Amino acid sequence: MRPYVTVRYAYDELLDGRRCVVLLFENHGLTPATSVRLEFPEGVAWNHIGKSAILPFQRSTGITTLYPKQQIKYLVAVSAKENPLSHLKDSNFEAKLSFRSMDKEFNEGVLLSLEDYAYSLRNNQ
Repeated sequence: MRPYVTVRYAYDELLDGRRCVVLLFENHGLTPATSVRLEFPEGVAWNHIGKSAILPFQRSTGITTLYPKQQIKYLVAVSAKENPLSHLKDSNFEAKLSFRSMDKEFNEGVLLSLEDYAYSLRNNQ
């Protein structure tokens, strides 16, 4: 038994009805994941929320605990006519996901993109 953590971009909706892009972390495994971190390649525009924000998965300690079946969403862009992350609809990049479980550390490459949402229906996003 171990945690199986995934991370992906997804579309969501803010309380005021505007669409947004989130990074969705989820633990599909049977045990908690701790110190969940995501590192991006240098120079990749992965968000559009301001440079001052340091999200929990960017801290040296990462997301403290991600429990089985738990999801955490982080806002990375608010959709507008000119989507600041529109370059991700036509391309992808690999980031490094790391987390711990008990005494074991996991390091995985994850491919992040919005290109799979092209031409999809709103409720699938």
